[in-house]
Order: sequence, then C-alpha cells, then structure tokens
Amino acid sequence: MSTFKKMTTQIELFNALKDKLGEKETQTLIEYVRGEDRESRENTATKEDVANLRAEVKDTKAEIIKWVVGIVLGWGIVQTVAIISFILTVVRK
Repeated sequence: MSTFKKMTTQIELFNALKDKLGEKETQTLIEYVRGEDRESRENTATKEDVANLRAEVKDTKAEIIKWVVGIVLGWGIVQTVAIISFILTVVRK
C-alpha cells in the first residue's frame, strides 16, 4: 500500500528551514528552487509539443518514402533502357 505525502507549502517550508538556515538563506534557497522548478517546467514538452513532433516525423517519413520510391523507379527505368539498348545493339550486328 502506498503512502501519500502531504505537499508542503512554501510558508511551511520557510518556517521549517529558517531556524536552521536563517531567514535570508532560507529565502534564497526557496527562490532558487522555485526558479529551477519554473525552468524545468519550461523545458518540459507538453502533449501538444509531442503531437506536433509526431506529425512532423510522419510528414518527413512520407517525404522520404516518396523520394526513395522515385529514385528506385527512376534507376529501374534507366537500367531497363540501357539493357534494351544493349540488346538492340547486339541484335543489329
């Protein structure tokens, strides 16, 4: 069975730490942690970001497949023409 921990508010955290660290140091620590938390949230991808990235990857994949198929078909046509030309050259002699 899991235990749920109570979320500590900033005031409770401040009061718990100020006697041990001092008021100014506690305030500095809380501001630092708050800034790190904000920065962490700003750098975290949202569901919308992930959905956009997936759509972009899907579009890129389709584009790559189009190019590969075009190149393979084009190369196949070139080789077929070359083989037919070679056969016709040999047959005419």
